[in-house]
Amino acid sequence: MRKLSFKINISNNKKIYSFLDKYQNISIFPDGEFFFIDIFLLEEKDFFSEIKNLEKELIPYKSTIISDLDLAPIYNLNHRSVKSELFSISRVINKRSKKKKYNLFISQNKSFGTGCHESTFLLIKHIELLVKKRFFFQALDLGTGTGILAFILRKLTNAKIIASDIDIFSKDCFFKNLKKNNLNNIFFQVSNGFKNKNFKRKKFDLIVSNMLLNFQKEMAKSFFLNLENNGILLISGILKNQENEIIIKFSKYKFRLKKKTYMNNWASLIFIKKVFE
Repeated sequence: MRKLSFKINISNNKKIYSFLDKYQNISIFPDGEFFFIDIFLLEEKDFFSEIKNLEKELIPYKSTIISDLDLAPIYNLNHRSVKSELFSISRVINKRSKKKKYNLFISQNKSFGTGCHESTFLLIKHIELLVKKRFFFQALDLGTGTGILAFILRKLTNAKIIASDIDIFSKDCFFKNLKKNNLNNIFFQVSNGFKNKNFKRKKFDLIVSNMLLNFQKEMAKSFFLNLENNGILLISGILKNQENEIIIKFSKYKFRLKKKTYMNNWASLIFIKKVFE
């Protein structure tokens, strides 16, 4: 595996979006006037193709070869706990907080989702908010990664929960974390979006999705078809300056924006599916 690292000025939106659109294994962090971007490439052919694109755009880059031994420190950047209203989330299993109602232990390995990233933390806050106001019976965590959001749903609801991901590393990571937290009754489904036959005519009253902009836009119709009337859709993984694009796209499918929350340059949106007013 290789990691390509580079930075792009925030004002250059077209270049930023072109990179976000092409890759699933990507991290992007805003800092001042720049976005710092890491792309993780599994195939050498992808590496040489992307190098040509960067050089064509005159973008300086750094290439790093990542071995299996290097993956842990790269994907687990620190061991600090993440604390929300109800949860203390740590990567160290013996690090418990007595001040929080729940403790979760998440080893990230090669999958995304420890609670440290703004997009994940915003969804945790939204889930904590929603469960105080209504009950959920069928919930989906689409693009589950480590399983962190599905585990939080399991702790806070009695819903039947499906966690889904297409990533090759996610399934093993999910079940390791499931066992580590002594949780059960979460069904894991390997799927690219809703393309798995098990999702056909499947309806949820809560869908959580922490993915990048283009994936969310592509899923708009599927979200509509797979969400119950008056169901809730939680979206994260988008930048603040992308929110209007999502809102306009989703409004075509009868999704009404209920709440939006920001953290740094990241946004998380709560929609409700309103077919009849």
